[in-house]
Amino acid sequence: MQKYRFSLLIVPIALLTAAALPVQAEKLLTDLTACRALQSDAERLNCYDRLGEPATSDVAAKPDARPSPSVSATVQPATAAATPVSTEEVFGLDADKVRQSYAEAAGEDEVDELRASITQVLKAGPDRVQLVLDNDQVWRQIDSSRLKPKVGDAVAIKKGAFGSFKLKKVGSNRSMRVKRIE
Repeated sequence: MQKYRFSLLIVPIALLTAAALPVQAEKLLTDLTACRALQSDAERLNCYDRLGEPATSDVAAKPDARPSPSVSATVQPATAAATPVSTEEVFGLDADKVRQSYAEAAGEDEVDELRASITQVLKAGPDRVQLVLDNDQVWRQIDSSRLKPKVGDAVAIKKGAFGSFKLKKVGSNRSMRVKRIE
């Protein structure tokens, strides 16, 4: 009977704690991003030190305690664009978010469509072709479309569903699914 009462207390506490973790993690990520955006080394170090201090309810006990900076107050567009994206920052993100992170770091908009001309058409199996474009990219057909691309054709490649891509001749409605291989 005593074990049962104990579990009645533990389960709700565990559920409440688990529900609060994503909110705390998001706040910590926001605070870390704000610290990283600070220009001065000393300010940045102080910001990280404040984040590492144990939380206390008595702010008056620490005379130099200041609230952590907010992202809107410290991140400037030029600073965000100049900050390189590390592989650790994008670890575990899906491919679209990784591309978006790198595009934002470079100060560019993410590309939704690519236009190029075909410089070479190679056979890549039965009813499949491999296309070399004028920008040196190589794309392989991955469906059995009847689209017959030729050297010199202007093409547009757009994102499809679930990370796929569709290639079509400019001015045509026919398309084929492709995958970039180089």
